[in-house]
Amino acid sequence: MKYKEPPIGYWIKKADELFTKGINEIQSKFGLTRTKWQIINSIRDNEEMTKKELFDLMEPFTNKKEVEELLLKFSWDNLIDIEKDKIRLTDDGIKFHTECLEHQKIFRQKCMQDIPEKDYQVTLEVLKKLVNNLNYLEDKKI
Repeated sequence: MKYKEPPIGYWIKKADELFTKGINEIQSKFGLTRTKWQIINSIRDNEEMTKKELFDLMEPFTNKKEVEELLLKFSWDNLIDIEKDKIRLTDDGIKFHTECLEHQKIFRQKCMQDIPEKDYQVTLEVLKKLVNNLNYLEDKKI
């Protein structure tokens, strides 16, 4: 009997698992996990974010309580500044992000090896449509 290729859900889960493992490994020297890196990087990418924007963005990865705890830690470490619900990196946070980003870029290059930009963009579009379809089904309770 020929082995049947796993469906898309398998590949999404496996890719996410390997992303997490890889990012945890490369960012551990900075005391970061994938979740911590995503928070720092998201704030930097957006220059500033509200807590709600960050909670919504991080919802697939962790809960609101953990994000709050990490924001408190980052604030104590002088990596972020929170003022009137706006979160931004401090000068120390920007320097820290820049250091971590260099390692992240190497990881991203290895991940994207032999994947043309066009294929990457098509994959993103397919995954967005898949998520929209699944959200629709969830909303309709089908």
